[in-house]
Amino acid sequence: MVRYLSLALLLTGCLSPSSDKFVDRDAFPSRDWAGRGNVYRAWLEGGKLQLEVEQPPGFNVTRVYCSVRGGAVYLWPQHTSSGGGGRRRVEVPDSCTEGAPPDWPEHLYWITGELRYPITHPAYWNPDEREPNERIKVILTDE
Repeated sequence: MVRYLSLALLLTGCLSPSSDKFVDRDAFPSRDWAGRGNVYRAWLEGGKLQLEVEQPPGFNVTRVYCSVRGGAVYLWPQHTSSGGGGRRRVEVPDSCTEGAPPDWPEHLYWITGELRYPITHPAYWNPDEREPNERIKVILTDE
């Protein structure tokens, strides 16, 4: 019994990579969407990407993850269930732009929802069955 329970827990924890297809959004979902860390400002400072993000109470951004896909840089937040809200400045790691083309600042996006599939779903095994992720273009401003 313990062996089957362990296997079930392992399989439910296995999630597929997300889709490389995207749908553009014009705005973030409603404020009750639990944040995901709305970007208020983004700028380059000394060649490093800086973000000012919304900190919904109890759902604060602790860091920003990133990946380069198809010549664009995609960002998404890691949250913690503590904090009082407000805004916070977050420096994006240099590794986020490694392998990106020189014009990456023109191809910078915030992922508003990243779909992943459990191992039991057909999309886990077949990327063609994965739904596109939603993204919003990040416009860099002056400091």
